[in-house]
Amino acid sequence: MAEPSKTEGTWRTSSYSDDDDQCVEVLLAAPVRVRDSRRADHGELRFATAAWRELGAAMARSALH
Repeated sequence: MAEPSKTEGTWRTSSYSDDDDQCVEVLLAAPVRVRDSRRADHGELRFATAAWRELGAAMARSALH
């Protein structure tokens, strides 16, 4: 699987990532891609845009309970 081109967007590191071992990056393109920034060569998860939005909404709802 090829690296996304610069025109597809920028990988962003989660604000919850730390310097020790918890590092997650997301590429907000279609499809949305998520990977471990320390092991970017180990693959990525891909989500349809609608599924990514629903995941975020579900997480927001669960945080409110």
